[in-house]
Amino acid sequence: MRTREIHVEEISKILGLSYSGNNEKINGLVKLVHSDSEADSLITFCGNELILPEILLNQKIKAIIIRDVIYQTNRTIPANMSVIISDSPMESFYFLHQYLYEKTDFYNEYDFVKEIGVNCSIHPSAIIEDGVKIGDNVKIGPFSFIGKGTEIGNDCIIDANTVIGSGGFEIKVINKIPKSVHHAGGVRIGNNVEIGAGCVIDKAMFGGSTIIGGNTKIDNLVQIAHNCTLGKDVLICANAQVSGSVTIGDRCYLAPSVSIRDQVNIVRDAFIGIGAVVTKHILEPGTYIGIPARRIKKRLSGGGW
Repeated sequence: MRTREIHVEEISKILGLSYSGNNEKINGLVKLVHSDSEADSLITFCGNELILPEILLNQKIKAIIIRDVIYQTNRTIPANMSVIISDSPMESFYFLHQYLYEKTDFYNEYDFVKEIGVNCSIHPSAIIEDGVKIGDNVKIGPFSFIGKGTEIGNDCIIDANTVIGSGGFEIKVINKIPKSVHHAGGVRIGNNVEIGAGCVIDKAMFGGSTIIGGNTKIDNLVQIAHNCTLGKDVLICANAQVSGSVTIGDRCYLAPSVSIRDQVNIVRDAFIGIGAVVTKHILEPGTYIGIPARRIKKRLSGGGW
């Protein structure tokens, strides 16, 4: 939960825009693909009326930045919902996020001195920022970086030159200039996780965490982007790339050089063969190979559990 709240009236002043409806108290930002926010009073944006019904289904969303033409032609928006009118809702939304990150304490939940458990082995060249929690019996190798907002469980191994808690790659045009969007969330790693050398795991964007489930093993040179959720007992081989907001179920296996596009969900016990490119949800356990990945009846030998 956020340690600071902001009213819609104050948001409208930051944006220089008018609002109608309730002057709701907001404690989190969310866009549709990140709708699992831990905050309970959210603001989002809508620039396309096709997604409005899905937004309205989320009971946590109390305020919306929306184009006037969509607002005027849709009577499904509750009268008490806070509505901010903008010609460019997405730009206004990300301007607000950047402003809150840079000029307020809205995103200050990780402002604490780092906490490191007992019997840990951390190489002198590793950098551990404040706002990090590390459990017991954790080993962190040379030249690794553990960023603010990261929580590492017990009995974990982080190998050399690995970055945990990097800012994700999200570029938005704000005031006609492409800008990297600040990432204000964290990374949460379960117990008995091993992460190889040269890996990068991005933190979540608006809050909450990119999640790596317990007993998961990650090989060298793997990238896991922002807002991903990996289940327990997942195996990921070298050079795999997992794009943003992907969910991977328990006991999945990703062979070398697998690529997964953003916002894809993969059911538990899926085996993804070498070099496969996953472009759609995988809803049935089994073996998947190829570009794009497709299910085959026979399970490939090697790898997995």
